[in-house]
Order: sequence, then C-alpha cells, then structure tokens
Amino acid sequence: FDFDGSSWTETEKLTASDGAVSDQFGYSVSLSGDRALIGVLLDDDNGSDSGSAYVFDFDGTSWTETQKLTASDGAVSDQFGRSVSLSGDRALIGAVLDDDNGLSSGSAYVFDFDGSSWTETEKLTASDGAVSDQFGYSVSLSGDRALIGAFGDDDNGSDSGSAYVFGFASPDSDGDGYTDEEELACGTDPNDDTSFPAGTVSGTVTAGGNMQAGITVKALDADDPAIVLGTAVTDASGNYSIAGVAQGDVVVMVVEPLGFSAQANDLGEAVVCNTTTADVDFTLDALVLTNDIRMASYWKNQLDIAASGGTPAEDFSTIITEIEDRFTNVHFNALFAGVNDVDAWQDIFSKRPGTATERATAEVGALVMNVMSLKIDQFEVVTADGFTVADVVTHVATLLEDGDVSNDATAKSLAEQVNRGMTIAAGQIGAGNIAYKRGGPGVGPILDVSSTAQALPESFELEGNYPNPFNPQTSIRFAMPEAAHVSVSVYDALGRQVATLMDGVQEAGYHEVNFDAASLPSGTYLYRLVTPAGEFTKTMLLLK
Repeated sequence: FDFDGSSWTETEKLTASDGAVSDQFGYSVSLSGDRALIGVLLDDDNGSDSGSAYVFDFDGTSWTETQKLTASDGAVSDQFGRSVSLSGDRALIGAVLDDDNGLSSGSAYVFDFDGSSWTETEKLTASDGAVSDQFGYSVSLSGDRALIGAFGDDDNGSDSGSAYVFGFASPDSDGDGYTDEEELACGTDPNDDTSFPAGTVSGTVTAGGNMQAGITVKALDADDPAIVLGTAVTDASGNYSIAGVAQGDVVVMVVEPLGFSAQANDLGEAVVCNTTTADVDFTLDALVLTNDIRMASYWKNQLDIAASGGTPAEDFSTIITEIEDRFTNVHFNALFAGVNDVDAWQDIFSKRPGTATERATAEVGALVMNVMSLKIDQFEVVTADGFTVADVVTHVATLLEDGDVSNDATAKSLAEQVNRGMTIAAGQIGAGNIAYKRGGPGVGPILDVSSTAQALPESFELEGNYPNPFNPQTSIRFAMPEAAHVSVSVYDALGRQVATLMDGVQEAGYHEVNFDAASLPSGTYLYRLVTPAGEFTKTMLLLK
C-alpha cells in the first residue's frame, strides 16, 4: 500500500515465485524504504517447516522478488522466518524452534547485502539459551543494534520471558561480528584488544549469620562451565578473591562438600570488565536435600552455628541425648564418655586434621550422628557383601576402643565411606558385628526399629542429584506417593537423550538411581522424571 498524501491505495500484491500449499508466506513482514522482507514460516526448502524469507525491491514502478533467504544450517521445524526485521542493507530473521541450545531454544540470523546479493553473515544465540526458550520469537533491527525476544526464558519464573540486545563490532576490530552487548561494553576501545585485561571476582561466604572459612569457590566460563577460570579458598573472615579472570561472562559457584548443596544455592553470575572487581556473595541457607546422609564437615558446620548462638538445622539436644542413652551408655562407654553437650561435640570436630585417632573419632562421630538423627537406617546395607550400617558402626567403634592406634585409620576410612554414601568393598567388615547384639539381652537395637520407619511421600518429587558437580558418577533420588509407571532419562544441553536410567513400574516410597557419565564430555545435562502426575526436570554439571 502507498500513501498519496491523503489516503492509502493498494498498489501491488506480492507472492512467492515458488510458493506452495501451507507455506504461510507473509507470516512476518518488515519494510525499509524501497525494500521489503517477508517471512515464510512453513516453507520446506531445508525440510518440513524449516522456513524461509523473501526480499522484494521496488524499482520506481513495480516490486520484484530479488532473493530468497534460507538458513545455512536450516533443519526440519526450525521455523526460520517466524520474525523478520529489515534495516537498510541488513536483515535479521528469527528461527524460533532451532535447537542449538536445546530443543526449541531458538536463534536468529543476520544477512547483509553487498550491492549484488544477500549473504548470511552471523548466527545469533543466547549466551544462556536453554530448552524451550524460543529465542527469536520476535526481532528488531536498527543499524548496528539488534533486539531479540525469548518469550520462553525462565529467569523470573516459568515462561517469564526476556529480550537480548546485541551490538555489532566494526569489521576491523576483533573480526567476530555480533557479540553480546554487555561483553562489548567491557572494553573502552573496541579496536584495541589491550583494553580487555583480566579482572577479579571476589566476595564472602556466610551461613547461619557466620562467616565461613576454608570454603572453596570457583569461577567458571559461562559458555563452557568445564573451563575453570580461577579458584580461591575463603579466609578466616569468609572472604575470597579470584584474580586474573578473563573478561566476559562468569559463573561463580561454591564447591561441595561443606554441608550445603551448591545446587540448592543459586550460582553467582558476574561480568568481568577491564580491571574492575565483580562482587559475588554467597549466603548458604539451603541444606543438602539430595541425600539424607551427611558428611563430617556438615556436622562441624552445624555445631559451629549452635556453639556461636545461632540456629542450626539440627536438634542437637535430642541427638546428643539419643547418642548418650542408646550408644555411649549401652555399648561403647569409652568412646564418647562425657561428650554430652554441643561444646564437647564441637571440640571433637574442631580437632581435625589432628592425630589419626582424633580424625577417626570425628568421622565415627559423624556416622553415629547420622544414625541417631535418622538420616540413615541402621539396617541399610552399605557393603558389597551385605553388611549394614549398624555392622559398620559396631566395627569402627570397636577399632577405636581397642587401644591399637594402627587401626584408627581403618576406622576413619570405613566411617567416611558410609558418610559419603559410598559402598564399602567386600571383606572389610567382620561377620556378626551387629550393633544391637552388643548390649546383651533386653538392651535392644541402637534405635528402635519403629523409629526408623519413613512415612510415604505426599507427592511425586524429583530431588537434586548428589554430588553436583560430579565426575563421573552421581545419584538421583525421587519420591512416589503411590505405585506407578515412571521413567528417569538424561539429556544433553542440545536436548538429545543420552541415557535412560529407569523405565517401569515402581512401588511407592523413595527411590534412587545412579548415573555414570564416564563416556560423556563435560557440560550441563538435564535429567527428567516422567510420572502420571507430570514431568519434573533438573540440571546437573559434569566436570572432568
């Protein structure tokens, strides 16, 4: 349509020279001067519904189709042409269902006109693109700046949406065309590579209002988390500083184990620009939920909080009483005699690394606390030849009480394996070391059998994997309120299924499956639980 100064008049109808049934020519359009760009959502040149776009030019008399544009790597159902934008001799075209960053993550393509023909010059994707983001659902181009919508992004909740700004670096700078606008802003002069020196990432780590010393913090490349840009350990005041971090987008994480889940606590994000310092603070307030068993470092952390007047996640009053009544007074009088309050227990864990005996006592103490707090059932089998947690407790406590210091390292190793959720090799625990037999007739087990019974879950739930990050094995737990057919599968960042861990009918209760990624490369993976009540998906990080 053209405007003559008073009214609009239809001057020409445009159609594709090779148009076909259901192409949906005209799904999106953009106009710049005497040039038109028209999206064809369901064109099939690169496969069914791969999409295309047509350029028409006006010669002063009529409109002529001058070129048909398709993606160089177009594929089935990409829907290239879902959105289009034209600015002079440059075109921006969205491919909303492209899969470069996972299924339907989306992308956008830049085309430039050199005076005779159009050439694809850049493909744009989101730096943090993910499955179903649909980056490219909408696009807008103005000179050397592009704006691209991703309505399925989840930063502020499911499908909350986002938009990305890209700037174009002049061809004589670094030669890599479009870059993330935020990264481009790091340099004072885009033509001078020396203006992009390394920077520093620093911050603090706290838990329960207390500064946390001795916590490892890593800075990772946001585009490839397998690349570690720097590591630091917090000082006595909970501070850390990672110097020499290359400019760009950085992910900062707290490394397990420390009694808190790095996955349950949000990863920190920073952009390092020039010599400025990017601050990322961690407040660890999410305990490990991925595995009931806790390591010695967890118990030390919780006891430190309690001893300093804070509010720990554990009821030490009950736990310490249980240990004294059901363990020390009945079975092992010498091992924890007189250790009957928080300060005394904190002293045991604070002696690490200490002597071999002190280290073993702390690890065995952690195992006993795990049992008494019902984080692990005393009857759970934890050795390759069928011995239980109670058998291990009896064995390691006996080794500590026998007066032979050479046995203490063995006691520590066995207790630590249980505390880490590992399986002890066969032949390590002697037959007959059943904890509830040691007290004689009428004494009963360390814990009443009824007290270890676990209520059925109220709903289907998928927990975080443990450990995370992992190499190469990790465990995935899920809960079922009723018997049902369920499946657990693993996918890579591109949405490709790499493993099926379970597929069948399972009883109600809590279940665990193991994932071995020995044959897979480092990177982010998704695991999905499919149940009659719906699907549940979480991410995990493999670092080799």
